[in-house]
Amino acid sequence: MVETIADLPRSTFWSTARSAVLLLFGVALPLAALIVEWRFGFNAEVFFDPIPTVGHIVLVAFVAMANGFGWYVCNYQRTTLLRWAALANGIAMGVATFYSILFLPLMPLGAVMILYFALGALTWAPICALIVALRLRVRLARSGAPMKLSKLSWAGVAFGFFALIALELPSTITRVAVRMASTNVAEDRARGIQWLRAVGSERVLLRMCYVRTGSATDVMSFLINWDRPVDPQTARQIYYRVTGRSFNSVPPPVDLHPNRDSLFRWRDPDVDQGGELVGGRIRDLSLASSTLDGSVSAEAALGYLEWTMSFRNDSPQMREARAQIALPPGAVVSRVTLWVNGHEQEAAFGGRSQVRQAYQAVVRQNRDPVLVTTAGPDRVNFQLFPVPVGGEMKVRIGMTVPLHVINAREGLLRLPYLNERNFEVRDGLRHAIWIESKAPLQSALAASTGPNQGTLRAFVDDAHLDAEAAVIASRPEGDVVWSEDPQSQLHVVRQVITRDDEADRPQALVLVMDGSASTTTVASAIAKQLETLPSTVGVKLVFARDGIEPSEKNPTLSGTEAAKQVRSFRYRGGTDNTSALVRGLDLAGAQADSVLLWIHGPQPLILEDTLPLHQQLARGQVPAKWFELQVAPGRNVIAESLDDAAVMETLRMDDVVRLFAGWSSGGIQMTVQRERIDYMPEEMPAEARTSEHLARLWANDEVIRLLRSGGAHRNEAVEIAQDYHLVTPVSGAVVLETREQYVAAGLEPVPEGSVPTIPEPEEWALIIVALGTIAFVGWRRGGRAHAQVA
Repeated sequence: MVETIADLPRSTFWSTARSAVLLLFGVALPLAALIVEWRFGFNAEVFFDPIPTVGHIVLVAFVAMANGFGWYVCNYQRTTLLRWAALANGIAMGVATFYSILFLPLMPLGAVMILYFALGALTWAPICALIVALRLRVRLARSGAPMKLSKLSWAGVAFGFFALIALELPSTITRVAVRMASTNVAEDRARGIQWLRAVGSERVLLRMCYVRTGSATDVMSFLINWDRPVDPQTARQIYYRVTGRSFNSVPPPVDLHPNRDSLFRWRDPDVDQGGELVGGRIRDLSLASSTLDGSVSAEAALGYLEWTMSFRNDSPQMREARAQIALPPGAVVSRVTLWVNGHEQEAAFGGRSQVRQAYQAVVRQNRDPVLVTTAGPDRVNFQLFPVPVGGEMKVRIGMTVPLHVINAREGLLRLPYLNERNFEVRDGLRHAIWIESKAPLQSALAASTGPNQGTLRAFVDDAHLDAEAAVIASRPEGDVVWSEDPQSQLHVVRQVITRDDEADRPQALVLVMDGSASTTTVASAIAKQLETLPSTVGVKLVFARDGIEPSEKNPTLSGTEAAKQVRSFRYRGGTDNTSALVRGLDLAGAQADSVLLWIHGPQPLILEDTLPLHQQLARGQVPAKWFELQVAPGRNVIAESLDDAAVMETLRMDDVVRLFAGWSSGGIQMTVQRERIDYMPEEMPAEARTSEHLARLWANDEVIRLLRSGGAHRNEAVEIAQDYHLVTPVSGAVVLETREQYVAAGLEPVPEGSVPTIPEPEEWALIIVALGTIAFVGWRRGGRAHAQVA
């Protein structure tokens, strides 16, 4: 009996050693490489992802299994399994050849890394598995009929190679088409977009929108794109053109590596940090809590809302939370608060560039700032940094909101919502809404409770806090209210609500319809409204699509004719609306008393030059009214570029319905006018006095009026925005951490308690009781003093 290896015959010893080597490099090493890459994704993070799908994992595992099976058949002379072993061996050779070519550039680096880390040997796993498979092929051929086994082996090689090609085909087509869509040749760009819309992989395209996407695993696209890889910004533009959505409107792509995040999250850069873009979604940054508190003054047709949000950072590095909030139409941000070391810190309001520079300076120091600026009509961006590692950061954004006066007895309070964000909103989160009013409230969100049905409490998921979320407040009689002017003791702000029994009807409607896929959701509803238009209102219809020609005609249509075209148009992908708006402004400017209505999806990227739009506005070519309706969440860079001009008014879908209904029936139209006048006590009844938020709404109106009158009044507009603590197209709000930072930036934070709020209904009762008590005590004291004198 043999006791040790030294006692073995020489031939047996070498035979055993060769078998061990075959098992080590043909089975153990490939399995180790697969398990390590699947668990941790070392190669995917640094170079490319070799196992992006389950199919790739199965084929790579099959290589090790086929080598083990071939070793077993050869060593134990299982002749009945030779045919199966030859076929499996061929598949293993095909797959191993594919990966050997893919890893060939990394092998020298792997050889060097072996000296420092054993993991360097994993880059040699494909070539080692291929060498073992070739050796086993020779041994299998010696054990049976060489010709028959050779045919099976070559069939396996073809199957393995083409199986990988088939798995990579969507990625290959997508990357080749992206390369075409990013060229400077218009025909190639159009062809690339068409290919992507037809057969491209949205998952692959979405991965390309992020910085750390990994390279291609398919050889063809690797060879095609190696000299000019597509950068993430270009990929984001192409993603919009293909899908009609902004890339950050969907969750970022995920992979098959369960533990990769724990090792490599610190490597993920946030290239948009401190900039002006919301940018891509950040892993492990989420909205931890959200409360929306508000009060409504129905008689004054205004409200005040405070949205408090807390953000959680579960990544191993500090992060910046960024979002765009869609405000209720006509609303203005009038308060920003940040919790710094557990204490509330009020914002400073200043010129737009001044507050941004202050924010960026503090971000570079890793301190605690928050910045709020406008991003087009009725939209604001906020940026919050740093959300600490493993911790939370809380911010409150207060907004003064005008109620949309539907009729003499009802006012509509719109609610804000997240239009774009770089953080996740987890499934279990609910926005806690609590709104108080002295008047009854109604909403589809929840039933009203409390005295006089004036309390609305609701817990709403993020999907339902959208453009349709609203509250209706019953309005009492009285159309005139006033408030003190916090900037002048000699003036007050008065608001007058008037009722016109005949709504203004335009002579022409210029309708610019976005040809993007997102517009499909409202096309039928818009067509239905067009059919209700009276014959006296002509419609000029412009579709935003690829390839608008200057020579195209836009005849005047009836509402019914325009409705047919809106229904039959083929909405697809994402389209830049710049050229269509230029055409719309031309048509609207050619006819007096015209209304321009722009219905569109997100416009996350500028694909065409907006200079013609600015040129038209600079020359005063503005329609009597310019309305815009955005039908899906997402950034609108066209509106942002026109922010300073303040030419557009935002609508929501039911506003469009009411607008068309007023034109068709000549129904009632409610008009709200605010003005600052001299303070005359005899003309200011105490019962008509309301919150100073009315003065803030007037100030916001005044800023917009000054901006529309031209750039010469910009400085005056900035002063008004600063005085009344407003975030406008020319001003912003920033919270800094220390007094020294405010001084360095030339800013002064708002003093605590100076931000007006609308008293709750219970507070009004307490005030009345308190005043009554004071009056009674004063009367009693006066009576006693009089008695003593007598």
